[in-house]
Amino acid sequence: AAGNDGTASPNYPAAYTNCLSVVATDQNDQKASFSNYGSTVDISAPGVNVLATALRSGGQLADPSGYRTMSGTSMASPNVAGVAALVWAAHPDWSQAQVRAAIENTADNVGSSFYFGKGRVNAARAVGSATGPTPTPGAGNPTATATPLPSATPSPTTDPNDYAGQTAVLINQ
Repeated sequence: AAGNDGTASPNYPAAYTNCLSVVATDQNDQKASFSNYGSTVDISAPGVNVLATALRSGGQLADPSGYRTMSGTSMASPNVAGVAALVWAAHPDWSQAQVRAAIENTADNVGSSFYFGKGRVNAARAVGSATGPTPTPGAGNPTATATPLPSATPSPTTDPNDYAGQTAVLINQ
């Protein structure tokens, strides 16, 4: 998350070179007014009026639906993290640098790099247009083998609000 001060001041840890510093954009691909920018930003992603789950203090739902809209570079960053996960899932033999390059090199140009980094993240292009690492001659090609999935264990609870019980079931599968 590049920061929400609306300045060109670097925000750490996002400004470290081994991190992706994410700018928030709005629904018109404009830099969000609150989003930091500058020479240390790397990529941008939607971060205004993002629908998210929300709790009030005491664990009570903030809204009966359990959702509300929120804005910030911390709402934009998960978009980039999700794209990184998709790229890595499609290319599990890639290094961190290759995943980063795929994200940055396939971003949509929405304006100056000073405000948007390499551009707005584009998941489809990052996953689909990326090229893999160069194979090592003579190394042979690895073959994929299917890994059987564990059978689903029925949940001991039918209460959809029993998150602790559901989590315990998932962990124990």
